[in-house]
Amino acid sequence: MMNPSFKTPEGQSAFTTVYGRALERWPVPVERLFVPTSFGRTHVLVSGPREAPPFFLLHGMTGTSTMWAPNIAALARTHRVYMPEVPGDFGWSEVERPLEGRDDCAAWLGEVMDGLKVESAVVGGQSLGGWLSLNFALKVPARVKALVLIAPAPAGCFAEVGIQFILHAVPCMFFPYRPVFEWSERWMCAPGSTPPRESSELFAAGMKHFRSRLRVRFLEDLALPSQAA
Repeated sequence: MMNPSFKTPEGQSAFTTVYGRALERWPVPVERLFVPTSFGRTHVLVSGPREAPPFFLLHGMTGTSTMWAPNIAALARTHRVYMPEVPGDFGWSEVERPLEGRDDCAAWLGEVMDGLKVESAVVGGQSLGGWLSLNFALKVPARVKALVLIAPAPAGCFAEVGIQFILHAVPCMFFPYRPVFEWSERWMCAPGSTPPRESSELFAAGMKHFRSRLRVRFLEDLALPSQAA
């Protein structure tokens, strides 16, 4: 079935192939679920013992949930890890009603938790995923047992987006070629560290074939308590 977030059937097929390769290298058993929400079906990767405490882990923008491959083996030893893909971003979540504000973002994650029959959990993420996690904690604190933020999308969280980040990120949007991605990744990653090859391939496939349907202003201020009047 054609997902309207892809530009062409051929593009969807190419993305499917790369995504499949990423999951083949997943180091622990993984389930793929689709959870119905009022925003569309959300695709969720799940790893870890069923009886373990739940941990909702949200990917960075354009990352897909496969970005957690280097971390999942350790996390799945102690938690049941749910990794939903943000509707409108790269991945397999479907969009019926785009996320258009902070209330929508919190409602979406709450509906995913409801669909998985999870009342509360550790919630965290990287970059965009950190923004979504922090927003959820502020909107629905009773459902967040602990918050884990990894370089949360800077503007609106703790700091402004730096000019160096912009200079290294924007070229990827206009020149979606591997040498450009690798140049950007070398700057963004810690010295001596590089993301899995599959992550780079998925990013390249997404930039070429995916039609982003993200509408919410993810960089808007979250009005942290310390900032409140």
